Amino acid sequence: MKSDDWQLALLCAAPAAAARAQVADSSPFRPLALPAPNAFRTAAGAPGRGYWQNRADYAIEARLDTTRHEIAGTVRIRYLNNSPDSLPFLWLQLDQQIFAEGSINRSVPPPPLLFAGVPFDMTVREAGGMTLDSLRTSRGLVGTHRYDTMLRLDLERGLGPGDSVEIAARLAFRVPVNGVARMGRDGSLYEIAQWYPRMAVYDDVNGWNTLPYVGAGEFYLEYGDFRVRLTVPAGFIVAATGELQNPDTVLTFGPDGMTGHQDHISVCTWTTEAFHRVAKPGATLHYATQIQAFKDRFYDRMQKFNVFMYPGTPPITPREELSIDFPVAGELLELKLRAIEAHCSQIEGMLKFFGANFFREALADEFYHLAETKS
Repeated sequence: MKSDDWQLALLCAAPAAAARAQVADSSPFRPLALPAPNAFRTAAGAPGRGYWQNRADYAIEARLDTTRHEIAGTVRIRYLNNSPDSLPFLWLQLDQQIFAEGSINRSVPPPPLLFAGVPFDMTVREAGGMTLDSLRTSRGLVGTHRYDTMLRLDLERGLGPGDSVEIAARLAFRVPVNGVARMGRDGSLYEIAQWYPRMAVYDDVNGWNTLPYVGAGEFYLEYGDFRVRLTVPAGFIVAATGELQNPDTVLTFGPDGMTGHQDHISVCTWTTEAFHRVAKPGATLHYATQIQAFKDRFYDRMQKFNVFMYPGTPPITPREELSIDFPVAGELLELKLRAIEAHCSQIEGMLKFFGANFFREALADEFYHLAETKS
């Protein structure tokens, strides 16, 4: 090949190589873009000797008005800056603003979320959003800036390393019928999620994490303590996570999470830790389980939707070893079914495929085995 031909070959190859370089590597084995190891995180991603997390503690008082289908109340947040950085502004998550006029979800509806091959519509169907009044901070407030479901608070006096700030506000919003698969109402049943202003996370990797909530996504939050006072109509039963105040008999998921779902496993971890910390001698801790008859009858059908995520789920306990064998029937079974149906993103496809009677049969018994008695 002559030298001129060689140069031409190089010139022709260069655009093709450039085009290939522009195609992102979508392989599951592609290198991850991780920060270099430093004092905060090791090369393995574990906390380093200088690791820190900021903290947010909440005091919330709220009332449910079932005539107006509205929740209204107050929130006070104490935010502690454990980072080595000064923070001239803060970010709040206002997830209810997904229902507000002009939200990303309402302007550009997200594609359906696929769960076990079944599409779930995450599009907002109702107008709404949160009203936030009397917003103030202990370090002054010179302005706010809203970015979809995120709200920036520009402080008059910034927050230095080790400093804390108090944030207070009044809140109100109407509970939607269909709350983008995570909340909603059905008659007298209300499932409430993402209902109070929450601090966004400030970390050593991204700084402020300000991705808005568009419907399909999980949540990244600061740790802290909650003091919550709720007022609901007489006769209502309130179920919520939190520290046990009178833990004589405690029921929760086992370490397997029943289905292997990580959220269920986390609930077991938190509840067991709370039991160890505050339960009185003689209190009992019981983990949810199933019996062989349940597995024989329902397992293969449920696995069409990959309900049980790992080998060993659901856990099976011989009936004679159960500590609690509780049949659920009548109005209580219907209430349990409605609560399950409210988890639209996980249940809607199965409900359409199997029908409500399948769930009534599968939910008709509660089984637990004794995990521990507090000494």
